[in-house]
Amino acid sequence: MDGYTMKNGRYANVVEVNLNPAAAVTEDGYSAVVELGDKRSVSLLLDVTSVSASDAIDVTIETSKDGVTWQTALVTFTQATGATSEWKHFVANRFIRAKYDVTGSSVSIGFTLTGEAA
Repeated sequence: MDGYTMKNGRYANVVEVNLNPAAAVTEDGYSAVVELGDKRSVSLLLDVTSVSASDAIDVTIETSKDGVTWQTALVTFTQATGATSEWKHFVANRFIRAKYDVTGSSVSIGFTLTGEAA
């Protein structure tokens, strides 16, 4: 999606950001990389739908100027131990990805991580 018209008739020039995992997360890992182009202001919603008993997930957003060297974008969502939702707004470089750190024994965590960049 490359923007949309708002109710007031103004155009919002944004790009869709989707850092969803392909399936339920069972181990530490990373999302696919999203290129933001010239957009720098990012809003993301972490929506955790299921966490197996006594397990947890930490989601951190990383950013990169070149897609090779990564740094934390000063964005870490609150650790999820159950169903929860949380919005984060931040400034990023040209590329972003999510880093997933899970704890527990037989981990299975379902969530979405979506938003937009302007």
